[in-house]
Amino acid sequence: MGQSASTPARLNLLAPLSGLVVPLEEVPDPVFSRKLAGDGLAIDPTSSELLAPCAGTVSQLHPAHHALALTSPEGVEVLLHIGLDTVALRYTNVYGPRQNPHGEAGVVAIFCGRLLERLPLTVYGDGQQTRDYVYVGDVARAALAAARQPLPPPGRLDARGFNIGTGIETSVLTIANGLGRVAEATVTIERAPARPGEQLRSAVRIDKAAASLGWRPAVALDDGLAKTFGWFAGRTRREGAAV
Repeated sequence: MGQSASTPARLNLLAPLSGLVVPLEEVPDPVFSRKLAGDGLAIDPTSSELLAPCAGTVSQLHPAHHALALTSPEGVEVLLHIGLDTVALRYTNVYGPRQNPHGEAGVVAIFCGRLLERLPLTVYGDGQQTRDYVYVGDVARAALAAARQPLPPPGRLDARGFNIGTGIETSVLTIANGLGRVAEATVTIERAPARPGEQLRSAVRIDKAAASLGWRPAVALDDGLAKTFGWFAGRTRREGAAV
């Protein structure tokens, strides 16, 4: 639905947790591309330059061509000052079908590929490192909620910043064993030295997104892993049939 020229567009920024302006890693699959949801901006496809607000559009930022990602409360404040109605979603580790193994939460995609090739799963350190894994379908619902729901007044810098995750810590070994159950395969763990400086625990609180956006994750980890492995297995079958 479009907006009048006098009404600021709402820019929904789907991006990682840290930094004001950060480079976006190349994610060739459109499901894991950063997108502007709802009314957005006109963007020069050859650069990261913002051209003008444009109502009634959904524009896609493809990481191969853009370096723009306003991901902090301060970034939201900058956009407010230039007349845009903004909201920032701060993702945890997003996983799901079509996932690039080199991005955030890439361990899920990597383990899917290794299991399908009947190879051991490499685990660094003791495998008890935790992350907050959120299914890509839940992230899509959060984006729609943020684009459509009334937002709190843009007072404090973090007033319109929302954590999008599950609030649950999940270890690397839990992911490995969960995918093993889905694949109905025996999981062989190959140990590797712990990586210096790696964060050992990570999860976020999502109460604010629940209260203001009416959003909570709906896909349980086991279900999300099953959907993800099923997609990778299907792709492997299709590729085999094409040979």
